[in-house]
Amino acid sequence: MSTDSDVLERPRSDLERVIDCFQLQGAAQSLREISVKVSQMKIERAIADLREFGVSNSMLYSLILPRRTFDHRRQNQQPLSDDEAERAVILVNTIASAERIFGGQEKAERWLNQPNTQLAESVPIELLRSALGAREVEDELTRID
Repeated sequence: MSTDSDVLERPRSDLERVIDCFQLQGAAQSLREISVKVSQMKIERAIADLREFGVSNSMLYSLILPRRTFDHRRQNQQPLSDDEAERAVILVNTIASAERIFGGQEKAERWLNQPNTQLAESVPIELLRSALGAREVEDELTRID
């Protein structure tokens, strides 16, 4: 007879980890749906969720929105823009994928923050500043997986 401790948990998908990061109720079917929900959140909550997931201030302010913009939006109680919410979701999804593929946070961080020969010596995390760069990082993670 098996006990609860004998039952292995099903690994969570990258999409589930993104949903968990932003503490969303109900199952979103796509990153796009998550992005729309994130763009409707209070900015403080979205940023707090990102920080809790492990996104540093330097990643936040260089990849999602500048510090002054964040301060202005927070002061005026404005949410992230659609583009900023999309970049936040892409960042979390990329981190979740890298952690799954490399088997943990430390190895994923190392891969994301070092120049990569398959990406023309670019640093993967820096490529997330653009949609094309994010696609290249996603393609490389898929190739490794």
